[in-house]
Amino acid sequence: GYTGLSEKAPCNLENLYITHNSIEFINSSFFINMTCLKNLYLNNNRLTSLPDHLSFLTQVFPQLVHIQVQGNKMQRISENFFRNLPYLQYFNAEGQSPPLLHFPFFGPCKEALTDIHLNNNDIDKIPLEALLNDNDNETHIAEMALREFHIYGNKLIPVHTY
Repeated sequence: GYTGLSEKAPCNLENLYITHNSIEFINSSFFINMTCLKNLYLNNNRLTSLPDHLSFLTQVFPQLVHIQVQGNKMQRISENFFRNLPYLQYFNAEGQSPPLLHFPFFGPCKEALTDIHLNNNDIDKIPLEALLNDNDNETHIAEMALREFHIYGNKLIPVHTY
């Protein structure tokens, strides 16, 4: 059967809940008119990725601040997905099955992010680059607004420096 979303959604939605279904993909045309979207809930479906073609979200959704995709089947989240989401404050990708293997690079949105939830995946390291900004060719740790960082139930290993 058909397991995707392709029809255009109504334009005045602020909160979109598409949870506990069998959605495997979402066609980018589904989001075209949703300029008021603030909160996107795609929990507990069968999504295997957050595709690069959704990286236009800020141009279409300047108000999008909350994304929940926990309980899907993603092993990797492309850094291009976050490229145009500078106002994103909350991101939850807990409990992917199979587990998320790599820590996402949040790009410009990491300065606005207050909550990151990546529990119960197979992430084994958090690369320093994931927390760096590159402004005026000077690399520095991002001034993150982060208040909550949930990463329990992963496979993090200690890093030894000498």
